[in-house]
Amino acid sequence: MCTVTYIRTGKEIILTANRDEQPTRATALPPRKYRIREKNVIYPEDPVSNGSWFAVDEHGNSAIVLNGADKKHRAAPPYRKSRGLILTDLIGRPSPLGHWAAIDLRRIEPFTIILSEQNNLYQLSWNGSVKMQLEKDPQKDYIWSSPTLYDEGVRAQRMQWLDDFRLGKAVLSGDDMLYFHRNTRSADKTNGLMMNRDNHLRTLSITQARITPGMVDVYYFQVIPEETHLISMPLK
Repeated sequence: MCTVTYIRTGKEIILTANRDEQPTRATALPPRKYRIREKNVIYPEDPVSNGSWFAVDEHGNSAIVLNGADKKHRAAPPYRKSRGLILTDLIGRPSPLGHWAAIDLRRIEPFTIILSEQNNLYQLSWNGSVKMQLEKDPQKDYIWSSPTLYDEGVRAQRMQWLDDFRLGKAVLSGDDMLYFHRNTRSADKTNGLMMNRDNHLRTLSITQARITPGMVDVYYFQVIPEETHLISMPLK
């Protein structure tokens, strides 16, 4: 997972994520409802690892994983477990944030998880040796980009793109954010949000959760082959 935005509009939370991967990777399964430790959870599944990069539970908590932590790292496989399995394990716990302190991350590749839990927002990261936890203001808007694909300058530039997109709009809707993720700097195939680096790495899908009191709607746009899916779940 490589680009994530968080938007808060009144009582609605909108999380949108572009997944950038090798096109030769097995096609992901569209989002559906799973049962994890007595909780209902919606997520798309990576058939390679059987994990996911984007998940929402029945309480409206959501977690999204990005590759890398604070800076680009050098991969050193083999790793003990996929980061996608770390994500599903975390979201399946009674309190994902509470489990963060206890989860064993030894021999796990560096990653960042954007966690929205009980109307709070956290940036959780693992750099291969140290866990980090940063609380964010849940009333502000954010964009994160994976440091494994986008350097510090590009990441700052993308923050400006979101600021520019927001100008003149009293509120941002889910449809607005899908447009932002599909069309921003579309001519720039290297660093635009719908990227395609010589068909070696490209955006394979966009997932979005719209979380309101009592309901979550998860939208899924698959690029190749082109498909759209929507699944909803009442919240407890």
